[in-house]
Amino acid sequence: MLDPDGETVAAGAASVEAVSDLDYVAEQAGTYVLAMATSSNTCSASIDNRYWSVVGDVPHFLGATPWMYFYVLDGVDAAMVSLRTDAPGETGTLIIRDPDGVEVFKEETGAATDRVTAQLPVTAENAGKVWSLRMTAASAGVCEDLTLTLGEGVAEALAADAARLVVEVE
Repeated sequence: MLDPDGETVAAGAASVEAVSDLDYVAEQAGTYVLAMATSSNTCSASIDNRYWSVVGDVPHFLGATPWMYFYVLDGVDAAMVSLRTDAPGETGTLIIRDPDGVEVFKEETGAATDRVTAQLPVTAENAGKVWSLRMTAASAGVCEDLTLTLGEGVAEALAADAARLVVEVE
């Protein structure tokens, strides 16, 4: 884990036999970075903090998520978010709300498809604003191994709280 100055403040190594716990209380305000290197393996992080942000265009989730927030770029007229699972066994439902909290998309993966794609209804009024999404269980299958793609017109970041969303500022 890196502090806002880029200094390592906590580190650990996990294996198949043992987890690695990092217990750290921030000593200064700012953005801390948790970096995980897995070679060709997989890993997961359980974050107990109330506020977090994930940066990356294709984050993976082990199961259902809380509401998460993302940013539709200012000045775009199209934006896309998609969910892929290993359906029909592993499935999920993608739900998206616009900046006013109105549900604009709800579809699930399953026997008919392993991917659902939301072409967001972007307008001049809702571009450049924070939207929200969550992934939940589908009507059949097990809700796990969810791959989210933050595509065209969407910043490559998610946060558990809209105020903690990390976006690039010019």
